Amino acid sequence: MKFCEKCGKEIDDNAVVCPGCGASTAVKASPVTTAESENPKMARMAMGFAFLLPIVGIILGIIGLKKYSDPKLKKQCIIAIPVAIVAWIVWIFIMRGF
Repeated sequence: MKFCEKCGKEIDDNAVVCPGCGASTAVKASPVTTAESENPKMARMAMGFAFLLPIVGIILGIIGLKKYSDPKLKKQCIIAIPVAIVAWIVWIFIMRGF
């Protein structure tokens, strides 16, 4: 047995409406926002790889730009691309010995 969310009366598990108050017993799913539904893993990886392996950071940043619709995640990807480019230039100078 379950209870009505409106009046608290005990109702049958298969009931469509509450016999006490007439409220619907259908469970309403909470809407999922885009920020909750999108996994921020790629944006975080783009930022991390921007410093360690810049070419991977650039690639993940570009993929993330196309993948995400959440502005926060897009912004992380946008930031990762120039950071990776600068890191790449620094790596080149370090490898050449200035």
